[in-house]
Amino acid sequence: MFRFTERPDPKSLARYFEEVFFENPWVDPALPSFIYEDRTGRPVGFLGVLPRRMVYRGEPLRTAVATQLMVAPGIHGLAALRLAHAFLVGRQDLSLSDTANDAARRLWEAVGGSTSYVHSLQWHFALRPVGAATSADAGSRVMRL
Repeated sequence: MFRFTERPDPKSLARYFEEVFFENPWVDPALPSFIYEDRTGRPVGFLGVLPRRMVYRGEPLRTAVATQLMVAPGIHGLAALRLAHAFLVGRQDLSLSDTANDAARRLWEAVGGSTSYVHSLQWHFALRPVGAATSADAGSRVMRL
């Protein structure tokens, strides 16, 4: 299911998921990752949850970061929506998602999430600005001074 990865070997990919989602120092059984199964019990979707501890105004804040949302190719229906909804109604005080594409942003908003556009900005610093501007694709937006 994980088509784009730097770990093409299934064993190394499985080990990566074990380390990230089950062996990280902040694992919290109250904030689990989610698997979506079809009617036959076959896993066809996954949403990883990374608990994080934060403090807000001196008080502890239970935070969960959603990541690695994926649904098997050819699966139609509500799998992604149900995974996202299950995450948002969890026991965390604050829910966050990592970098997502436009389709994922719409999905999160459909289940009650919101987008912080200020925090969604990505900044790039060109070490060679002239080279960066001239090598940019014709369709990209390049600020010219």
